[in-house]
Amino acid sequence: MPEGSKLRLWARDGELSLYGTVSSSGTSCTLAYRGVTQVAGCSRDSRRPGSGEIRFDSIGGATEREMNFASGQVGAPDANTIEISAAGIPDATEASVGHDGWFIVQLPDSTLGSLEPGAPPPMLSAVARNAAGTVVARTTTP
Repeated sequence: MPEGSKLRLWARDGELSLYGTVSSSGTSCTLAYRGVTQVAGCSRDSRRPGSGEIRFDSIGGATEREMNFASGQVGAPDANTIEISAAGIPDATEASVGHDGWFIVQLPDSTLGSLEPGAPPPMLSAVARNAAGTVVARTTTP
């Protein structure tokens, strides 16, 4: 995180929290936090995703529950919830969309152990819905 930056709570899923800040130069930085577990990252491209788009900023591995999460931003201003599913895994998980479209989602425990250590995370599909349940954005990771 840039020195002197003030983090604000952007999204939450149970005990998992996403804090973030945007610098005057447009760099966005996020911190995923659960107790003592922290994963931080910064991006120079803080462009908000387009109206029907979802951008993943962080996708954790599937070998440790603490790291098994996804975070990012939904471009649709009326997005209320996001549902994320992993390819080949029957369970999906849903969380609320927080400040300015940001989200953090604990991935289903069924993805744990589905990969060898060091392997890339599973392909994820995400669907964001508004308060009426209408799909307002979707994406699939490569």
